[in-house]
Amino acid sequence: MLRPFEHGADINVYSVTKAISGHGNVIGGFIVEKGGFSYDERKFPFLHRKQYIFRDENNQGRSPVDLFPYAPRGVAIRASFLAGLGGQLSPFDAYLIQNGLDTIAERLDKETANARKLVAYLKGSGHVGKVNYATDADSPFHDVAARLLPLGAGGLLSFEFKGDADQFAALVASLNVFSYHTNIGDVCSLITDVPDTSHVELDPKHLEKASIPRNLVRISTGLERAEDLIADLEHGFKAAFNENE
Repeated sequence: MLRPFEHGADINVYSVTKAISGHGNVIGGFIVEKGGFSYDERKFPFLHRKQYIFRDENNQGRSPVDLFPYAPRGVAIRASFLAGLGGQLSPFDAYLIQNGLDTIAERLDKETANARKLVAYLKGSGHVGKVNYATDADSPFHDVAARLLPLGAGGLLSFEFKGDADQFAALVASLNVFSYHTNIGDVCSLITDVPDTSHVELDPKHLEKASIPRNLVRISTGLERAEDLIADLEHGFKAAFNENE
């Protein structure tokens, strides 16, 4: 969806926990180097330090830059931190990520299409205030998103709920398709009240500074039928506001 190397980045850090694996069953990350960055020894002396772990066939120490000049930082992290501290993927986790990666294009296309349909529905709902989605015409980020995200903005959106905490609880309790979870990028559609879950550590002052109102609800779309997701939200709104079916 976003290709940072095409916009000047030299290193990408990915959370494979989300869309790359995409099934909510793995925690992991990737560090990917574009190659070609000049790691000046004065600025990055630790990447030029000779280490026995990188020894050559004559048992002479080499530096990460000597061994992998196009990806020295990733090599240094793997050798110095992951191996020593144990933060490496298990073989089974790697297998799950590979399985998810095989379907990433199909999943993201469907999740993006679902998000667009949900945005259109929510903008027409009387129980919803502002709707936030980067590529939507009303978004202040529309022009930037159109330039950086030519394939779409993915499945993440949010909206302001015109109800109190008890009404939101009633909405969540009545949902049958959405799941109430704080993670994102799953094949299942997820919903959560942002100030009380993913950003619960922020006090009111910092919530305001981050432009997160108390009634903000976040949705991460999955692979269900958009019509089923819309019907589920409609049912939830009716339950929350005591409206007859």
